[in-house]
Amino acid sequence: MTTLRTDSTHSGITIEYADGSGFVHGGSGPLTVYSDEFKSVKDVPPANFLEQFGKDLKNTEVSDLSQIKWIFDGKKVTQQQLTDAIKETIDKWKVPEDVLNKWGYSKYQSDVFKTEVLYKDEIYKEIFKSY
Repeated sequence: MTTLRTDSTHSGITIEYADGSGFVHGGSGPLTVYSDEFKSVKDVPPANFLEQFGKDLKNTEVSDLSQIKWIFDGKKVTQQQLTDAIKETIDKWKVPEDVLNKWGYSKYQSDVFKTEVLYKDEIYKEIFKSY
């Protein structure tokens, strides 16, 4: 799911949802695209996790990892369970070349990308939250 959010407005932007509804966003200022995933699952990571996360990472409208948020149902999985499962899965992941290229890394730098981007300041803990 792609969500458009902004603190200010941008003139003449029409926002249309998949169901055909929408609105015109008027004014001036930046409009930031966020990639949000809402999950209500007991088992983490969910099916096709790495495929979905890879798509988020290579989304051309995402230029900062803070734009990616996966929110999990805290009644089904605790933050610690989520963090442990996501980290374990990412540890084993061979990051696809197109994702690496988008973030300025070569196909041989999967582990470097994880260390310098995903694990830096434990950013993955900010992407994946349980509430």
